[in-house]
Amino acid sequence: MTDPRARDGLVTLTGTAAWHYQREAAESRTSDVPGVPGIDNAITFTQAPDARHATDAIAARCGAMPCWRRTRCRSRRPPAGW
Repeated sequence: MTDPRARDGLVTLTGTAAWHYQREAAESRTSDVPGVPGIDNAITFTQAPDARHATDAIAARCGAMPCWRRTRCRSRRPPAGW
């Protein structure tokens, strides 16, 4: 959940995210808005996921192997941050 607030063009993002990519996605989408000269990303993480949690999340989405390694997967590139 993200709560953006703007003042004099500067946008401050607050709220929580479970994953780093969610925090970065909120900042990226905000930076695409015309007239936004700066962003203060103050989004915090609900908890730091451990490696097992990350592996389970990948397996649930893509099967036992990360989808960028499978031959029939649409995305051949590893996710950002890999």
